[in-house]
Amino acid sequence: MDNPTPKPRYHALDALRGLSLLLMILHHLAVDLTLYGMVPQWLLDNPIVGVLQPLFGACFVALSGASSRFSRSTARRGLKILLAAAAVTAATAGMSWFLGQEVTVYFGILHFLGVASLIYHVARPALDKIKLPGPIWLVLFLGAFCLFPRVADVPMALAPLGLMRPGFHSADYYPLLPWIFIYFFGVWIADCVKANHFPEAFYRFRCKPLEAVSKHSLWLYLLHQPIIMGLFQLWFLIAG
Repeated sequence: MDNPTPKPRYHALDALRGLSLLLMILHHLAVDLTLYGMVPQWLLDNPIVGVLQPLFGACFVALSGASSRFSRSTARRGLKILLAAAAVTAATAGMSWFLGQEVTVYFGILHFLGVASLIYHVARPALDKIKLPGPIWLVLFLGAFCLFPRVADVPMALAPLGLMRPGFHSADYYPLLPWIFIYFFGVWIADCVKANHFPEAFYRFRCKPLEAVSKHSLWLYLLHQPIIMGLFQLWFLIAG
């Protein structure tokens, strides 16, 4: 059972989480701009974005894992995120019908974070005993990343695990393998933070705007796409 005692607030983690969310939203904006033909496709299809996009995602996943270390109820947190993820799948399915393009999210980052939070809730006692160092989690991530390619004749129900059959598509896709290891890497980071292994400046750092973004991260993630799409539709309506 999670400890109900209030945890200290590490504002630098909140700020970093807020920044990583803003970077992910910026990437989604770029995707929408290419979808509507407002910017050239090479803006996304280039090596720089190919490296930065998963890096932003990895930072957000790791910081979410770190946040779970301070959560009063990781089970309740996970269920809340999964409800939001279900809303994303329903909304993007509707968008696919409206746009005539497949943009449905079947197992995106919210689906992953919800399930990862529940896994952590169950596995926390074992993880506390094992205490694997951070580099091991990174090695496990790279190993799982290389071992889970597309596989023929695999049921679609296994896609959340990282097993994809040819033709599978999700507009946002964060399978449990390999990303669960980045989540646990974030848990390790939180332990390092609590043990005062970071420079003193880290513990004094404040950026209230980014902290506010982190505080409302779930709602911002849920609402940013409808707002962006609505603004695009309004623009096209005005511009004719």
